[in-house]
Amino acid sequence: TAKIGTSVAALAEPLYIDSALFTSASKIETKGIYTFYEDYQPECWLYTDYHTSHGSINMSRAISVSCNYFYYELGRIMGIDRINKYFTIFGMGQPTGIELAENVGVLGNAAYKQTLNIPLSDRAWMPGDTLRTAIGVGYSEHTPLQISNYISMIVNGGTRYAAHLLKEVRSFSGEVIYSSVPEVKAEVEISNAAYNSIIEGMQGALSSSADLRSSFGDFPAEIGAGGKTGTAQTFSTASNNAVFVTFAPLKEPEIVVACVLERGAHGYNASWAAREVLDRYFGLAAEEQVPIE
Repeated sequence: TAKIGTSVAALAEPLYIDSALFTSASKIETKGIYTFYEDYQPECWLYTDYHTSHGSINMSRAISVSCNYFYYELGRIMGIDRINKYFTIFGMGQPTGIELAENVGVLGNAAYKQTLNIPLSDRAWMPGDTLRTAIGVGYSEHTPLQISNYISMIVNGGTRYAAHLLKEVRSFSGEVIYSSVPEVKAEVEISNAAYNSIIEGMQGALSSSADLRSSFGDFPAEIGAGGKTGTAQTFSTASNNAVFVTFAPLKEPEIVVACVLERGAHGYNASWAAREVLDRYFGLAAEEQVPIE
């Protein structure tokens, strides 16, 4: 799910690939194995599973198929400072504003890696760490609420608001004693071309695999939705954590849902719960279903 933010970061300031200005229409020739570095050559998931590549693709396609190679290239050229500059704007590693104590997570960088309980020789920030960060793998840690808030920021056009559980407080007689008001925490400029590319990519992601077509294939086209899977590695023999984000309607979004299944293995496994939330929100749920408590 971090690939959405990496996309915004890549388009927010001038970025050049082979002396050409990178835009949402630019294509990158993906080759399965990222061979820029001799000592670290990570694979795209497609190569790992099927020994092939996504070929020459633009950003919307890279989002739809979740191409690691595409974002390795963007991450290498941007560098960790630019990536984290924008993920800070997105609210990662910061309080969301919710009226509860919360874990603010971590933005992975050289300073944080120095604090880890690992051999001193392994604490230096390496180019491979930046590549992993660009696709959402590595030392960064984000909460489901932070993920939901940052996706909301992007699909609403670039404004991040403080998160709230409490809408208002009323007296016994009904007088409003307190009412929360929208609080803008940060803004980022997203061009129309960049926005359309990201939305198109997230729309395409819901039909990119048979698994997501199973959970979202019958979602009403007149409403429309976008989404993105994620796989949070556990660095253990246990299954990875499954992450899924979705928003709807496709035009003028109203709701964002982020779902995390611990040990859920694959992001698409979390899509079923997110779909159920959308069904309830839009009044699509069958009456015989048990209400969400």
